[in-house]
Amino acid sequence: MTDALPHRPAPSHRTGPAASRARRWRALAPALVTAAVAVACDAATPIPPVSPSRLELTPIAGGLGVVPTGTATPGPSPTPTLATTRVVPPLEPLTVPEGFGIGVFADRVGAVRHLAVAPNGDVFGSIAALDRVVVLPDRDADGVADRVDVFAEDAGLGKPSGLAFAGDWLYVAGDDRISRLPYRAGETTAAGPPELVVDLPAGGVVPGHGLAVGPDRKLYVSVPAGCDACVETDPRRAAVLIFDPDGANPRLSSTGVRATLALAFHPRTRELWGADIGREGLGDDAPPDEINRLVAGHFGWPMCYGGRRRDASIPAEPGFCEGTIAPAVELPAHVVPLGMTFYTGRQFPDDHSGDLFVALHGSDNRRSIPTGYNVVRIPFDDGAPRGEVFDFVSGWLRPDTRRWGSPAALAVAADGSLLVADDGGGRVYRVYHHATKGDESS
Repeated sequence: MTDALPHRPAPSHRTGPAASRARRWRALAPALVTAAVAVACDAATPIPPVSPSRLELTPIAGGLGVVPTGTATPGPSPTPTLATTRVVPPLEPLTVPEGFGIGVFADRVGAVRHLAVAPNGDVFGSIAALDRVVVLPDRDADGVADRVDVFAEDAGLGKPSGLAFAGDWLYVAGDDRISRLPYRAGETTAAGPPELVVDLPAGGVVPGHGLAVGPDRKLYVSVPAGCDACVETDPRRAAVLIFDPDGANPRLSSTGVRATLALAFHPRTRELWGADIGREGLGDDAPPDEINRLVAGHFGWPMCYGGRRRDASIPAEPGFCEGTIAPAVELPAHVVPLGMTFYTGRQFPDDHSGDLFVALHGSDNRRSIPTGYNVVRIPFDDGAPRGEVFDFVSGWLRPDTRRWGSPAALAVAADGSLLVADDGGGRVYRVYHHATKGDESS
């Protein structure tokens, strides 16, 4: 029932308990087709089901793209607590809301697709093409990375994507595996080679895997579908899987999620959320990309999309779509939400606390008129989307439709600023609020 085994790392990475776990996982994989467990942790506070919120759009001048309507009401400014910082301007103008600024945190980093902030505040990024994990320390807290260090560069990482810290480990999602690197606070070079945690299906319609460590200390891993629109034979695909920190006890949770590379736990409800990338081939305006509350159940792909709408190209039992879980928010088609984070800092205005920020990588050639290439803010109240989506960082898509960058990953820095990795331009940007006095242009 499962796919052929993917490429394996060198034997030195697979000895002992890791090899035993890999064998157990392969034996258990067929049974997962009937398994379903709740994603929310036992201590989570349930929230009621939410209705889909369609993003209202207004054409940009010239009809070359779309931006959300509405304006955010600024909240009270926090008391400045940060050290004096400096701002390195972007090479081209990037637009942020009034009261905010943006500068380059790190340049010439490479195509970073995922970000993670270490317990000591160091910023880590993954670069799949180089089998590399980099670290961007800012020890003088001036808002600009001191340097770009290579934390690990090893074929055993297997084209790294998702990153997450837990205990004395940095967990890394590769193309066909989860591995982990030893980590102690402040280290800028891994103390040892990657250790295999568990095998995953290789490849996918969108490369990479989402990875998050839950409040229950479990690993939550998303596996993309192996095709654009088909009925999968491997139950691990188009799904969210749950593992113990050592890779044991694999369980199947949310299914029918085509390519959910962005995962994040809500800081208050402790529930898992994800951003799903819809299929191609249905035109410029369908299907919508989605923001989902990842409870246990089926989210529709490939038979349904959006608010339980049928995809007539895929056979389904009558009434199947009515039993699927509708998205909490529908985004425009083909914006490609690759990264997201809930705001947990204290630098932004109070009304931003707990809001969801999403990096829209952009439509590339999926749409006749490009869309996306921006970061949006989705306000949350009481653990659920409020029904609005606001543009937060834009400008990578020029008015003539040429693109000079693509936001791919987000993280909240230790100082409360928002970090944005642009894998098209090889930079990491820092969005800050002007209430943090002392910013200086360099």
